[in-house]
Amino acid sequence: MIPRSLTLLAVFFLVTSTAAPAVVGAQESTTYDGQHVQFSVDDTALIDYRVDGTTFFERIAVQSKQQAEQSGVVSVGADVSSLGSLAGSGLSLGSTTDVETTVRADSGATLDVHDNTHGIVVFQSEQRTQYLQANLSETTEATYQGDATVLVETESGPQASVFVVGEGSVGVNDDGDLTATVGPDGYLVVRTYEDERGTDDRNQEQLIADGVATGEVYLVQRGGETVVDTVAYGRNTTVEVTSQSADALDMTVDRAVESGTVILTSIPQGTLDGAGDGTVNVTVDGEVAGEALTYGELQMAAGGGQTSKYLVQQSSNARATTEVGIALNHFSERQVTIRGDDGDSAESSESTAEASQTSQTSTTTPGFGAGVAVLALLATLAGLVGLAGRVRRRD
Repeated sequence: MIPRSLTLLAVFFLVTSTAAPAVVGAQESTTYDGQHVQFSVDDTALIDYRVDGTTFFERIAVQSKQQAEQSGVVSVGADVSSLGSLAGSGLSLGSTTDVETTVRADSGATLDVHDNTHGIVVFQSEQRTQYLQANLSETTEATYQGDATVLVETESGPQASVFVVGEGSVGVNDDGDLTATVGPDGYLVVRTYEDERGTDDRNQEQLIADGVATGEVYLVQRGGETVVDTVAYGRNTTVEVTSQSADALDMTVDRAVESGTVILTSIPQGTLDGAGDGTVNVTVDGEVAGEALTYGELQMAAGGGQTSKYLVQQSSNARATTEVGIALNHFSERQVTIRGDDGDSAESSESTAEASQTSQTSTTTPGFGAGVAVLALLATLAGLVGLAGRVRRRD
């Protein structure tokens, strides 16, 4: 297993770096060194956030909205893009596993950092509204994309998408730095990409931002072993990988509400036999799920469709990863199994999918794939309206 170090350093001198602000005086700094993600934490900020060697943020500071307004950093009721320089609340490194670590702020916020290929960060507030400011380097640029999303681009090519789930907003201030506010029912998500993010990436982000996809599962390799990283977006859904072998991945997905959801999974080549060429089979509660052709079909299935469905995509980068989106049409607890295609199960899956298509017309939503017949769209309009209500609130 590839070791990671959490090293406590006593710094008694002036440190000058192009990747992080100067640190002066007797100050403690904790360094996290994962396989993909590296950063340091000092008293008031997360420093030099890197994924696979690329620095996306030089400094990330968080502070409660009340403290920021009292200190004059931002005016009461002002837009998030007017946020000045945050002093930052006290930070400390919390619990750490092989694939995840938590940074806790004295203000009541947490940053869950996932050491996977996307270097995901989930920022949330436990009780009160929080501000976050991420300073960019001179070789990195942030632009507001609309729809509560900021795109971070680096000169070397890698990108990061930063977006809001639920209560909050995100923007870029006059200094070109990323600023955000997150309420008690909201999340800020950072997802990085080794090159330009593609259409599938944006579709996945949209499902997460709209509250349709509430969890992700990553199989990651550590020193010849395969370990599991689960990412949660929201408090109503739990995903537990009950068993993982060369033949199958078994998961239990539980929700506190009856409505459906989408779980996104990432399977690197070599971790699941038969899945390397992008052909897998999915069963839900022992029954073969229907195969979807677009992310829009996943959205419809999760919105109360007749059957659960899954979508298989091959990653467009050099990592040779199979990505499987699984739409579970109702709850509470569901048992999900992903297997590599072995031929016999493929025929069963194909027959089930064809039977499903004869009883229910597949539909899509704008931006999620090819258009469908007008009658099919009208027939599912009611479901779409209900689903559209689950969107994030922006300040």
